[in-house]
Amino acid sequence: MLTTPSEAFGGMPPCPFAKGAFLRKRVEVIEYKEFPQIVGYMAKEWTKEVVIFVIECETAEKVMELAEKCNKIYPEFLFLEEHPDLVEVVDGQHLNSGMTLLLVQKRKELEDARKELKSTNYYDKWTTELKQRIFNR
Repeated sequence: MLTTPSEAFGGMPPCPFAKGAFLRKRVEVIEYKEFPQIVGYMAKEWTKEVVIFVIECETAEKVMELAEKCNKIYPEFLFLEEHPDLVEVVDGQHLNSGMTLLLVQKRKELEDARKELKSTNYYDKWTTELKQRIFNR
């Protein structure tokens, strides 16, 4: 779904860079247990484009607090929360995976990718609220 082109995103996939990152084996998925696990991971040399912490049984508020805490500690990275209660819909297309996740990317790389997408019609059908939520982190 994330790599399938859609008119909701100007003919691009919802996550236009995901397929390449997976093909280059630059994505790591980790089952999240506790906060020190994130600290330990972040102390390692960063070799991935995206790290996805899969979180069990947390509320949307707790995942948002975790992302905010991590963003303050590691400002060169961007921690993005995903939770089934944090509905993300663009032109009728749901983006949520139905899982609770904490996605981590280098801030500069993500901002450069967003800038590139802003020069296309990728964001044309996004609501103002969703744009604000995504861009104001």
